[in-house]
This record gives sequence, structure tokens and C-alpha cells, in this order.
Amino acid sequence: MQRCFGAFFLFAFVAMPMQSAGAGSLPEIKSNPKNPVPACATPGRMMEYLKSRNPELNSRYEAVATEYMRVGEALSVRWDYAFYQMIIETGSLSY
Repeated sequence: MQRCFGAFFLFAFVAMPMQSAGAGSLPEIKSNPKNPVPACATPGRMMEYLKSRNPELNSRYEAVATEYMRVGEALSVRWDYAFYQMIIETGSLSY
């Protein structure tokens, strides 16, 4: 019985029409001259925002925004997007 049930869902998933994720509408993650990190996005401002979301932020995270900037610039990645994604994924580092 379980095999039939599982096979049914597998068939339904495979038969379902797939839609594209619409990646063309998403912001570009790689930084370049046409897509720079804005001048207003500074590690200090990023940390202020993070601390406003988590006032009990552990002191070991004091330099996390600076590290995101350093690594992001080395990899040509929009580190501001990556930083905000980290805030979303970790609940403002309150895990």
C-alpha cells in the first residue's frame, strides 16, 4: 500500500508542469561596475541594523559585517545582500 501511495506522488510530481524560478527578476549577486555595493552600505550601519534586530547580540559577532565585506569584495559578491540573507537565515544571529 505504501509503495502505491509513494509511486502515485512520485508520478504526480514528475507529471507536474515545471515553472521557471524567474531568476531574471532577482537582483544580481555578483558585484561589478554596473552593480556595486552602495556607498551607504557600511559595516557600521549593517551592525547597527543587526543590533536593532537583536539587542542581545553576542560580542563575538562584533566584526561579522567587516568580515562579510572583506570576503565579499575578495569574491566580487554583493556582501550587503549576503549579510542581510544571513540575518534572515539565522534570526538575526539569535539561534
